[in-house]
Amino acid sequence: MSAADAGKRGWGPSSKRGAFSLTFDNFGEAADLELGRFPEGQPIGQHFTAIEYLPKFLKLVEDVPVTYFIEAFNVAVYPQQLKSIRDAGQEVAMHAWRHENWGKQDAGRRKDILKRSLDAYASIGISPKGFRPPGGVMTDEAVQEFLDCGLTYCSPLGEAGATGTKQGLAVFPFAWKHVDAYMLDPKLGALRTAFGDPEAPIDRVQWQRVVDDAVSLALQGRHVTLIFHPVLFGRDAVMTETVQRLVAMLKSERDLWVASCAEVADWLRSNPH
Repeated sequence: MSAADAGKRGWGPSSKRGAFSLTFDNFGEAADLELGRFPEGQPIGQHFTAIEYLPKFLKLVEDVPVTYFIEAFNVAVYPQQLKSIRDAGQEVAMHAWRHENWGKQDAGRRKDILKRSLDAYASIGISPKGFRPPGGVMTDEAVQEFLDCGLTYCSPLGEAGATGTKQGLAVFPFAWKHVDAYMLDPKLGALRTAFGDPEAPIDRVQWQRVVDDAVSLALQGRHVTLIFHPVLFGRDAVMTETVQRLVAMLKSERDLWVASCAEVADWLRSNPH
């Protein structure tokens, strides 16, 4: 099913005009360790996103469905925190083992990471249904690899709102403009220029406009995925207010199906026409 077809028929069990998935990426020290940014000698297991911010996050999103893409490395470091996300009724999905750049892994390495990650999650009673490749790149072969290990969806880099299915796998592309870190982080200037965007980051007022525009795009009959990184805003009151404002907007918008990525995947796979 294409996004256009779904938009004409209505999204979700109540046939809403559009669909929206609020998602969060990265947890604990995993990404910093993988990218060589973690301070030498600093103990692992005390990261503020897991210890300090997580309780605030769960209260912030309340009963609005969200999907948190988390590196499986965290199972051994923060098992209780991951289970608290699940127990709050929110979805835990995969973000590789330790935030490995998916576009740089060969097939053997990809399969090993997927199996290792799923086994780790299973050990604490969590069964992820989806995967967001760090870096956004997903090879054609990866679709079958995801299906072979029981996943129902993936969320790679692509065109905003171009949700659909591929070989029975639901695919939820995200656009760089809908990623807070890409748009706001001063350290990602080289990445922005590599994709043809200005090197300078936008400010928080401009980011709020991006968030509002993402909701408007969904109401045009599409499924839109927006990405926040708690490591970027977990101690920033202004950015936290942006999430709070978005949550309130999503709760009040009657024409929008707000759903976790797993919920959207299940619906798409059971409504192929």
